[in-house]
Amino acid sequence: MSTKEILKELKKKSFNMIVLIITGLMILNFSFFSFFILDEDYERLVWTLDLALFNFIVSTILTLIFWGINSYRTEVIMSVKNSREKSDKITIIKGYENKIQCELSLRGKSKYLNRDTSISFPDWISPQVNASPYITVNRRINGFDIDIEKMLNDQNEVTINDHININLTSNTPLYKSAEVRLQWKRRFIYERLFIKIKSIGITVINQEE
Repeated sequence: MSTKEILKELKKKSFNMIVLIITGLMILNFSFFSFFILDEDYERLVWTLDLALFNFIVSTILTLIFWGINSYRTEVIMSVKNSREKSDKITIIKGYENKIQCELSLRGKSKYLNRDTSISFPDWISPQVNASPYITVNRRINGFDIDIEKMLNDQNEVTINDHININLTSNTPLYKSAEVRLQWKRRFIYERLFIKIKSIGITVINQEE
């Protein structure tokens, strides 16, 4: 079972547990079917019917809440790929074009997207990128800052698909390997509710000379 499948199963079980806890608390404080079934001999039946009814109500309400949040969420997909092979791995070879492509897909409310994202490289790599109004060299991280706000052009609802090409040069003759990915800079914890972020990295390898 993959990590994605495990997380999906955990979310499903967590949802069911929350529904069960809320339902149990409701049953302890209120019984709907006891107004219609007065015979105490049917107490177990009343409890079963209440459980089924409250479970349905609670799960429906929570599903609608999560659906509302998801439909309102802003989606950010960031990926770094080998420009030639469109794969998640690149080997730096002298005399060849060693280029990676950073792809940004933004969809949703722009007020949640006025953030910076960045990409950093290990010190054995010298990255180079073409000049752009929304890209700034950040020598502290040996990489670049990408100003998302400048990409939005004052739009309220955005659907943007853009990419940035970065050339890589190795500074060492030794074998090296590192994962590189775009990093989204969150400012507040509550942003996790309104921004769905997926970041896919690339493995950069320097072959020993």
